[in-house]
Amino acid sequence: MDKYIGNKKNILNGIEEFLKSKGVEAGVLIDAFSGTTNVGQVFKQRGFSVVSNDVNDFSYILGKVYIENNTFPRFSAILEQIEGGGFHFDTNEIERWKTYIKKKVQGEKTFADTYYDDVDFENGIMPLLKVLQYLNQLPVGDLSEEERLFFDYYTVTGGKSTYKSARGTEGKRNYFTADNAKKVGKILAVIKQWKLSEFVNENEFYVLLCCLIEEVTLNANVNGTFHDFNRNKLYPNAEAPLVLKPIMLNIYGGGGREYLICKEDANELYKDEKLTRLFQGQEDTVLYIDPPYNFRQYSAYYHMLNFIARYHEIEDVLAYAKGFKYVRGQNMQDNFNSKYCYKDEFIPAMKDLIANIKSKHVLISYYDENNHWNHGKETVSYEGREELLGIFAENNEFAAYDERPYIIPRVNYQSRSGEHKKQIEELLFYARR
Repeated sequence: MDKYIGNKKNILNGIEEFLKSKGVEAGVLIDAFSGTTNVGQVFKQRGFSVVSNDVNDFSYILGKVYIENNTFPRFSAILEQIEGGGFHFDTNEIERWKTYIKKKVQGEKTFADTYYDDVDFENGIMPLLKVLQYLNQLPVGDLSEEERLFFDYYTVTGGKSTYKSARGTEGKRNYFTADNAKKVGKILAVIKQWKLSEFVNENEFYVLLCCLIEEVTLNANVNGTFHDFNRNKLYPNAEAPLVLKPIMLNIYGGGGREYLICKEDANELYKDEKLTRLFQGQEDTVLYIDPPYNFRQYSAYYHMLNFIARYHEIEDVLAYAKGFKYVRGQNMQDNFNSKYCYKDEFIPAMKDLIANIKSKHVLISYYDENNHWNHGKETVSYEGREELLGIFAENNEFAAYDERPYIIPRVNYQSRSGEHKKQIEELLFYARR
């Protein structure tokens, strides 16, 4: 999910090397705001036990697939159904997807150079390739009302896509082409039914759901978030047909590690007894904090992905869709307002989080620009830095902390292809109990 706000993919090596410089090369990593799970994925491959937490439903799915799961899904039951129904697989297409995923995995810095062969990725991914081929060829010509939901509510030709903004403007939502919206609705309905019929187990279901979430992130007519869409045209990525692709499953073969996937308010995470048990006997425990640090509420900005992630849990999806509101088309009963998105609550919430999770090491990611102290300002101040350092200075539990943040240069994720990419600085704040 490279288009995710605050995605840390570009600085993963920097985070890893920084912790090594502090003598941390094994133990438990608590990723309190896991988002894409990219940070947890790296430390899983480095042999850490990982706690992956985020209040957003889609991040929970990513955590179940990329962190907790440690096997390739077999899809035995559903493949028996598909093949028994007379579906014929295109072996040439499967070979093309094998080449595609091999190139991606071998180019991914999360994994060791020998990872693809070590876990026998080529054979392990084969069942998923077959199931995805079937799903990609599902017909979308005669859909039920539920299968038409994404078409009806999220395309300009949909009969229920008219919105009225909080400011009173009106229009029609433009998240997908008609065909792509129908594909999303059909695929979701089919894999939901497979789950209900027990043709797929929980892990297999989550893998398929993850494939869809990853594809919608790339295919939707948005510029990074789902808070709005391009109201005047379709971006080239949105015009392309929606095709489910194999994902880079993260299999750790070392054994003896534990993975805990949570969907909680980060400040409530310390109450989880499993977290306390994970800490026992561990010399190094790291609380990694990458919180929202401006006004953007992630449950609103990624409502579409959250809806897809919990679609199978909604008893009456059509009734739920009637609650879609505003330009973005979110059902507000599932909105979560994070205290970290408010300037007056940010530091108190951070203090509370750090005080309650008794990790040996604390590492905070931060960014000087576009935060609570610098939003909309031409001249960037360091007030936010000073506030964060003050947390460590005031906490008597810390034996040491870095009085200056560690700087990792990176390219701004918001720069679109073909445009000038702004060089910015990612900051790491560190303390040790």
